[in-house]
Amino acid sequence: MAKDSSYHFKTWIEEVLDLAKDSLKYEQDIFVKTMNYFNRRRDLSEQRVKKEFAKQMKIEKIDPMLAKKSAIDKLYNDDKLPSLRIMFDSFYHRYIHLKRELLISDINDIAINSCAPYMDAIITEKYQSQVLMEILRKMKLSNIKSFKVSAFFTEKDFPKI
Repeated sequence: MAKDSSYHFKTWIEEVLDLAKDSLKYEQDIFVKTMNYFNRRRDLSEQRVKKEFAKQMKIEKIDPMLAKKSAIDKLYNDDKLPSLRIMFDSFYHRYIHLKRELLISDINDIAINSCAPYMDAIITEKYQSQVLMEILRKMKLSNIKSFKVSAFFTEKDFPKI
């Protein structure tokens, strides 16, 4: 008996979902290892954090040239890779300023921030919004709007996106 197109579509969807699940597990493993690594090393220089962040987050998977020692400074200032700079700056801000250990939610926030250069507006929590706006100003991307989630519930006028 021949299988109809709905069977093939269902099989394809199941395969895509399996791949997504594997990808998310891989990402979470990297995030947990990164978090644990830096929680044990809270006194590194900015240069060392840059190098180790690239290593821990497996940046070389994007392009092996990116992880080379001579390319590390260029990596986080490359206009073609603004998401990497946002990820690092967001991470570094937490590494330096938070008086607690990094949590998996911090690493997830950092990863989520990486999409900011490709969006017009972002709705996020207060701390995340403040850090992101500071980074975007430094990158001259301040035309991207960032809103605190609470603003949608407490403001008299709904924020204009």
